[in-house]
Amino acid sequence: MAEKSDRVLKARANRFFAAGILFLLVTVLFGAIIGAAVTNSVKKKSLNRRKECVLKIGEKEVSREQFELFCITVIEGSSFTSLKDGTASENSLISLIKTKACEYAQQYVALRSEAEKAGLSLSPLEKAMIEKKVDDIPQNENPNDYYVKNYGVDREGYMDFLVGWSLCEKYVNYAANVDNCSEEELKAIFEANSEKLGWARADVIYFSISTADTGAAELKKSLAEDICRTVNGLPDADKERIFKSYFDNYSEEGFPSSGINVELRGDIAGSYPVLFDAVKNAEENHCYVVDDGIAVFAVRVRERFMFDYFRNTEEFLTIVRESLKQKATDDAINSSKYGIVQTAAMSTVDIKPLITARKKLDGR
Repeated sequence: MAEKSDRVLKARANRFFAAGILFLLVTVLFGAIIGAAVTNSVKKKSLNRRKECVLKIGEKEVSREQFELFCITVIEGSSFTSLKDGTASENSLISLIKTKACEYAQQYVALRSEAEKAGLSLSPLEKAMIEKKVDDIPQNENPNDYYVKNYGVDREGYMDFLVGWSLCEKYVNYAANVDNCSEEELKAIFEANSEKLGWARADVIYFSISTADTGAAELKKSLAEDICRTVNGLPDADKERIFKSYFDNYSEEGFPSSGINVELRGDIAGSYPVLFDAVKNAEENHCYVVDDGIAVFAVRVRERFMFDYFRNTEEFLTIVRESLKQKATDDAINSSKYGIVQTAAMSTVDIKPLITARKKLDGR
């Protein structure tokens, strides 16, 4: 079970396919912005060459025409500009686009295969919605000619491509079953997202020790320890009053949430992780010394809003579902069943016309 929790924590954001991301990858292709470039490419290649395998993902073969669809997904995507601006040459850009397209192809094949193994399929309504989009083309256009012209595949090939993405989306949603999560896994997901969710109310005295004067730093640490020792030895009814007197006399500037009954959350959690980690595990109404090497805090925790508080909230359950989608995607992609092998034909996939068309659209 601990291994499962570790996998949850190690999930990679760049491989995460939430429903919205998957749908974006599907719908972005409806722009048909580089049709002329695809047309020229198709004209130059025989039908047999279009069906040639350029990439193997496990036992699945990806043909040249299918791989170009993944390349178009990258080129028509919103991240194309940053990819282009981040590369020094067109050859570097081509290499990067092909790499991203390989990643998309792997995600597609792995998740679609897992969906089919799980017995998932699209409902008649879901298929009808995709078909409606596929048939939403200019009047008087022959569907097969339109898709060959714009995407290098016939209508059925394009329809199957979109059905596959919808199956990928359906699979990650199917895998995101919160009811199958153990308490340990839920706690691990909360820990991985505690800076977004968890918070506390506390009394905080701040001392800066970011100085070369080690003697002064040690005195401040000693003072913080004395404050906590004194406050912890008092009856509960007196703790706030005495802590506030120490705060009025000793707290230094430089920390945005010093004071009495302040909220420790959000940016504070991200900027002061040692402090936030101590608060997460603190006992309420107890005073602690926290030293992060730059500052020393005397902290009296009033209330903590952590796992038990968020356990059944929709805010947390949404994050759990997203984490489970991430895990399902990572597990599929990282499986040895879906390793990537490029064939010799990959080097002959020419996407320069597609890049040129996109640049023209952008006006540069």
